[in-house]
Amino acid sequence: MNTDENPPVIYLVDDQGSPYDSGGEHFGQPDNVMYPMSNSSRATMSTLGSDEALSYFRTIQGHVYEADERVPITFPVDLEKDRLNVLFHTLTKLVYNGANVPHEVDTLLRANGVDGLPGAVQVLDLVTNSGAWVQEMASAYPDVSFVSVDSKPLVPHEPHRKITFQVYDFYAEIRSPTSTFDLVHIHEGVYATKDFNQMLREAHRVLKPGGFILITELPLSLYDATTPSTELSTGSHQAEASQHLRNALGFQGIDITIWDSISARLASGHPMWQSTTPSGEPHHTSHSSTIGRGFHSIVEEQRLVPSSPWSSDEDQQLIGGLARLALYHFWKGVMPLLALSGWDRTEAQALIDAVLEEHQSGQYNVYVKCYRWYARKL
Repeated sequence: MNTDENPPVIYLVDDQGSPYDSGGEHFGQPDNVMYPMSNSSRATMSTLGSDEALSYFRTIQGHVYEADERVPITFPVDLEKDRLNVLFHTLTKLVYNGANVPHEVDTLLRANGVDGLPGAVQVLDLVTNSGAWVQEMASAYPDVSFVSVDSKPLVPHEPHRKITFQVYDFYAEIRSPTSTFDLVHIHEGVYATKDFNQMLREAHRVLKPGGFILITELPLSLYDATTPSTELSTGSHQAEASQHLRNALGFQGIDITIWDSISARLASGHPMWQSTTPSGEPHHTSHSSTIGRGFHSIVEEQRLVPSSPWSSDEDQQLIGGLARLALYHFWKGVMPLLALSGWDRTEAQALIDAVLEEHQSGQYNVYVKCYRWYARKL
């Protein structure tokens, strides 16, 4: 039963402004696209005043980004980003059979965590964004306490007695004591930092020994549906734009090789666990003793996500319909990123327009891959 302290997730969104909201014969989708929207859109900002909230942002070339120059510039911070995060969250949940966490993590949370003490289980969520994941988790695990951290106040969040929302520069240091959490959840973390190794070190530090780290990512590599192990040929606008996107992310200081090496980085034998200094920079001395061991029981999972509802499978059609909408919002956010990396804005917009037209036409049956890693702290 839902209570005022534990409000329901809202599931109706009329996606006005998208060329897909009218469906069309090719895709056969209803006029109103249904996907979970976080309760944040119904709430008011309770922890930040309006002036303070505005201080987290800056405007570049007519688009709003985070003010902190240590944060990589990726996609504009606006309602498109909020909507995109909700869609990515929903896709991730659907492709993993409707679960927000793997079975092993679910078992740990329901068994009172690492220590086995009722009411003592704590979860850290990085990065909050729309808040969709943490709101759903707090409803599913009412005896667990959650801390959800972001470097910017993207949207106001619905107050919840079991969730503490925090805004600070977590990419430098997580402001929690060592061995605090039973689970650290990282979603879209690659886009959030220029030093992912530092994020992993800090996640390791604040985890209890035996606690889980859970990482979910949707890197935009496109794969031919006929041979899913092969990336889409460069003959398509989508493949061309995907390569330019990776270059633009690299221009912003993001290590785009991370998606191919997370399992290796989690392993205790990786060089990042052999030193107390991340990327040659001094590490906080009070934390140095916790660095050096990494994770064990590492599991890497991947799921194929159809980029539109071209599949004959009914479940895959649903996922494809959501993916089509998510990719529409995703590609819209790429144009400013290309412009910031040196592209002429007119040329960048022309490429994105061609991508959207190609994507809508269904000329290519394409997969993207959703990755999930989880492991336990040594």
